[in-house]
Amino acid sequence: MPSNCCCVPGCHERGGHVFPSNITGKKEWIVAIKRLDEEDKTKLWQPSKSAVVCKKHFTADDYVTDTIKGNHNLIK
Repeated sequence: MPSNCCCVPGCHERGGHVFPSNITGKKEWIVAIKRLDEEDKTKLWQPSKSAVVCKKHFTADDYVTDTIKGNHNLIK
């Protein structure tokens, strides 16, 4: 898990979930965090490959359980 600060405006938590690699999922996250581009405030911000969103911005419903591995921190 990366040790970057959460990219959600106003949040300073460290670590979190990297953005989905699929375009649809990534766009949903970008829209949800409502962060604007630093240079052009009319556009949404685009995350770097190392950008993360901390667990504070997810609910239990955002996760699924991997029944084979018992992993509870998989994002839907």
